[in-house]
Amino acid sequence: MGSCLTKCSGGRDEVQQDDRYNLDNRAGKPSGDVNQTNQYDEKLRNKSRHLADGGVGGSGDGGKGWRRRSSGLSRYSQDGRHVIHPPCSIGAFNIQKFGMAKLSDKETLKIIARLVREFDILLVQEVVDVSGKALNLLLEEVNSVPEHGGMYEVLASPRVGRTSHKEQYAIFYKTSLVQILDSKIYHDPGDLFIREPFLVSVSVDTVSAVANQFCLVCIHTQPTSANLEIDGLVDVKKHVTDTWQMDNVIILGDLNASGQYIKSRDWETNRLRGAEYNWLIPDHVDTTATNTLAAYDRIIVCGPMMDAVVQDSAQVFRYDQHYQISQDALKKVSDHYPVRFSLQTVAHPKVQKNITTRTIISIEDKRFITSDQDQFLDQFNLKRFKAEGLYTKSGELASIEIKSQRISQVTSAFKCIEDLRKYDRSLVSYSLLASVKHQMNHVVSSWDKKLLEEGKGKFQINLLVDVQEKKIVCSVSIIS
Repeated sequence: MGSCLTKCSGGRDEVQQDDRYNLDNRAGKPSGDVNQTNQYDEKLRNKSRHLADGGVGGSGDGGKGWRRRSSGLSRYSQDGRHVIHPPCSIGAFNIQKFGMAKLSDKETLKIIARLVREFDILLVQEVVDVSGKALNLLLEEVNSVPEHGGMYEVLASPRVGRTSHKEQYAIFYKTSLVQILDSKIYHDPGDLFIREPFLVSVSVDTVSAVANQFCLVCIHTQPTSANLEIDGLVDVKKHVTDTWQMDNVIILGDLNASGQYIKSRDWETNRLRGAEYNWLIPDHVDTTATNTLAAYDRIIVCGPMMDAVVQDSAQVFRYDQHYQISQDALKKVSDHYPVRFSLQTVAHPKVQKNITTRTIISIEDKRFITSDQDQFLDQFNLKRFKAEGLYTKSGELASIEIKSQRISQVTSAFKCIEDLRKYDRSLVSYSLLASVKHQMNHVVSSWDKKLLEEGKGKFQINLLVDVQEKKIVCSVSIIS
């Protein structure tokens, strides 16, 4: 068991016992005072319950004056929806020749259903079943898991295609989170697309305000005309903006945007490669489950919602590795992998009011200060910083914590760390300073730029001088 520590400010004059390190309490041996307090709390709880039930002295009105006021959070929590929800997961999956023949294999059916449950919104392409039974069977399997029961629905497009071979797009979505506002097949005035895009406007109220409404442009291009169809998606996006007044658009699906169907020179003139279109799945990534090695499946995001995309969330979901399934089982599902990304979600307002979140950068340096630690603590005096000592029960200095005030700008945070180095060069080595700067630049570049610009993002520097372990740990918190 570790040393018993006490904490004081500046020096050792005002040593106070820290209850967190009370060995008796940690061992489950409360003192007499603690025991009396526990007995009182139990009586209070019993009295509260008695009054709430309309007992003696109670009116049956919920025990006003006794019962703790409700936070309101439980009313917000529902099946599949919580006060702090995980990022909203959106994906696209070309399930090769999706129909009853594929789902007749029970293992394949279970794998595909499991894949659907990975997403809040999933576009399925290459639905060739004419009867519609395949989608219903899959939906039933998706909702067969108790914790997901009844939570998913499917929206199928009309069948599209120029020849007798026609396909459907299908959107599986979690009903507790996602609302379908409208849907239609793109009118395609020049008959450019062999399978006209399916347009679906969506609302997800758990997603941050900049991205809680958007349009899905679902597309499966003809391989031999992939470049022309991809270029034409710019006109589809303009149609969405003009008719639905939506700037947030997600273009997703099997674009055949690689390999033998797209040449490097094609990208030079393709309008969808403009600066306003963010290709989340890059050209060098393989989205196939075969030896083809091509980035056929893509996700392109445009509009303000790009600010809500979770960093590094865009990926190819290689589910065979995650699920530990065989190559034979993989081939029965599809010759493609799903592609996906996530959108940032918001917490319930009461959580936002009471909870503070921090991103912390922590760098450890095994080099130690050269000056006497007790003298250093007693004499420490640096603007914007405060030093505190943590002592063992026997009175020996265990560590020194140097904490800054909250700082609004990243440049000012850098300046404060540099001031620590000027104050004592052995306190912050050059390599420690360089490491902290490097990590902060990396994190800040991906952090919410608006918060940083508005000064709502606050930085706080904490330097822990561990006397017992003979090391220094520099931590920088970004507080939102």
